[in-house]
Amino acid sequence: MAKDRIRRRRRLTVGLAVISALTLALTAACSSSKPATTQTSSQSSWNTINSAAVKTGGSITIGIEKQLGDWNPLDASISADQEYPLDGVYYAGAYLYEPNGAVELNSDTLVSATMTGTSPQVVVYKIQPNAVWSDGSPIDASDFIYDWLANSGVDPNMLNAGSTGYDQISSVVGSDGGKTVTVTFSTPFVDWKSLFGPLLPAHIAAKHGYNASLTLAQLTTDVKAENGATTSTGAVLQLEDSFNWFSNNAPPVSSGPYEVSSAPSDGSSVTEAQNPKWYGTDKAHLSTMIYKYIADASQEPIALQNGEVNVIYPQPETDLVTEIKGIGSSVADQIAAGFEWEHFDFNMQSPAIGGKTQAAQEAPQTLALRTAMLTGVNRSAIIARTEGLFDPTAKPLNNRLFTPQETGYQDNVTKYGLGSGNVSSAESILKKAGFTGVGTALKYPNGTAVPSMVLRYTSGNSLRETECDLFASEMKQLGITINVETTSDLGKSLTHAAGYDYDIIVFAWVDTVFPNSGNYSIYVSGEGQNYGGYTNSQVDKIYNQAAADFDTTTANADLNKIDNLLSQDAVTLPLYQKDDMVAYDSDLGNVRINSTSQLFTYNVQDWGYDTGTASPAS
Repeated sequence: MAKDRIRRRRRLTVGLAVISALTLALTAACSSSKPATTQTSSQSSWNTINSAAVKTGGSITIGIEKQLGDWNPLDASISADQEYPLDGVYYAGAYLYEPNGAVELNSDTLVSATMTGTSPQVVVYKIQPNAVWSDGSPIDASDFIYDWLANSGVDPNMLNAGSTGYDQISSVVGSDGGKTVTVTFSTPFVDWKSLFGPLLPAHIAAKHGYNASLTLAQLTTDVKAENGATTSTGAVLQLEDSFNWFSNNAPPVSSGPYEVSSAPSDGSSVTEAQNPKWYGTDKAHLSTMIYKYIADASQEPIALQNGEVNVIYPQPETDLVTEIKGIGSSVADQIAAGFEWEHFDFNMQSPAIGGKTQAAQEAPQTLALRTAMLTGVNRSAIIARTEGLFDPTAKPLNNRLFTPQETGYQDNVTKYGLGSGNVSSAESILKKAGFTGVGTALKYPNGTAVPSMVLRYTSGNSLRETECDLFASEMKQLGITINVETTSDLGKSLTHAAGYDYDIIVFAWVDTVFPNSGNYSIYVSGEGQNYGGYTNSQVDKIYNQAAADFDTTTANADLNKIDNLLSQDAVTLPLYQKDDMVAYDSDLGNVRINSTSQLFTYNVQDWGYDTGTASPAS
């Protein structure tokens, strides 16, 4: 089953609340010699599940469900399934996210990161003296500067995943030969630990258009020039060219334990070999890692059983889980509910249900229509036919900014009736707003027919097909026609490419552990991951104050105000918290679930075959 999940650039408020223990179902995670058994793990052991002493050498193949083709981890259109093969390559960054949600300094790349002042806010990064790209070029301040400019949000033509925090930086200055980076903020940004990762190589960008002398002032001037306000120097186009080059080309250099050695143009695979210039404390164990595209996700368990692949990261569903567990003790698996959640989203700029302005989106008839539609959706029925088939504990998720394991989670959905499946209430909302033809052929209050709407899901995903079919059936009861269509490219659909657009779409966010500013780019007007074009000035205002609030309790209260507004505006409907799954040869050590946005490949340098077992030749 193909996965549709996008990494959210969520960020952590200072004073991260400890994530409560979740149950982590693990099968044969710690012993390759025992039959499959189900174990439970407290949060304290999430970082050490399947720990093993491993030997050096060997090659593994990892099955992937999306063709490779977008290579830029900063690009808004990249999906998590396209990005995790890059974790061992674009590794340099300020902080890492552990499986238990802890945020740790990336001590391989940095000596330290210290906030030295608050008025103005100043953060000083000290880069490891021996940190270099695989071509020997130093990882230095120039890479931080490129990351800042590319993510600044100044250039609307650069579809970066989010400018949150970067747009509050006034300067990035290098010293000590580029190994000290001083970042000064124009306004406070409490989630500064979320910035600068992954880093792209500025010296490679310079070979593809980027002018290393570019300043923020010059970039701002050139963007205005593109609108005819001033004379352009061409620098903004050069920055765009370099950014797009990273999107369209496999990484030519690496800052991690592995480097790309082969990447066929058809996106069918990527082969990675050890980076001889890897500077990290833990040296890579496996000689080669191959990421191989499997077009039919139902074939993943067969490929794993036959040895065609050694690791898969499927979306768990009943038949697949049963099939994997039926392989026997040669394969281990882990299943965990973490930071990923399923949702229906409206294209808020669709004329049928909204428009391009806040006034159009809040117009009584469009608001009533969206509210009625989300009221008519029965989340419990959807869960029973999807996630509930293999996870009996699955239940509706009632917050968009927090998952249940995070402090701050509260129910901001149920009281509005959204997701209740209450058709009678939905009909009442429509009739009260002046709609006619309720239950037969719905018409707006002016007598115009409500047009049919397109609901998209990524092709090959049977669970989402079921979700969409149930949605369409429920809307039919209100007199609304929903045409369920697939998309072969989720990124193109979310960015409204011709032939891929939608009125409603279903996919999953893969959260990081930053419930504050990481959501900023999703719900604030004009931000990079606000794919539906939602705009609400009150949400924008509250987010801006929350992003500058160093008091976690106050910030969390503001975030819940925002979530209530999202319910009132009927923008998106959270369905349920999803399970993640990884299955692998049981003699592979240190492979483990990481449900944060850094995913299960966060520690590929530690992977290897258990000492004393045979491993495939490299």
